[in-house]
Amino acid sequence: MKTRIAGWMFVALVTALFVSCDGDDDDDRDKFIGTFQISETYTLEGGGSGTDNYSITIVKSSNKDQIIINNLGNTINVFGAQMSVIATVNGSALTIATQSISVGSYSITVSGSGNISNTLLTMNYNIVGQWSGQCQGFKQ
Repeated sequence: MKTRIAGWMFVALVTALFVSCDGDDDDDRDKFIGTFQISETYTLEGGGSGTDNYSITIVKSSNKDQIIINNLGNTINVFGAQMSVIATVNGSALTIATQSISVGSYSITVSGSGNISNTLLTMNYNIVGQWSGQCQGFKQ
């Protein structure tokens, strides 16, 4: 009888270990979450270019594979309001699908892509009718 009980306890223990490991899936978004100090080179649609340094913050969206990038393009200084962009994460890559966003009294369309390697985030994006930006920054 003691052997049967010990056997069942062993099976229960092993089952509990396997079940508890199922919920340990890594969330690809975790590596993107935080504040990044960005260095950007941009090209204006009407001609001209420049550089800018600013911070962005990235938080998780309620959708399991998405993040929200706040202040991409330093829009708080350009439009007087912060642009919040939704990006889809797949591994170390992110995709900013074309989306129309209200930024203050402006309506803009943005798209882009990027990736992260360790703590270095690199992105390319386009704000239609305004500028294209190439930026990178380290997580703070």
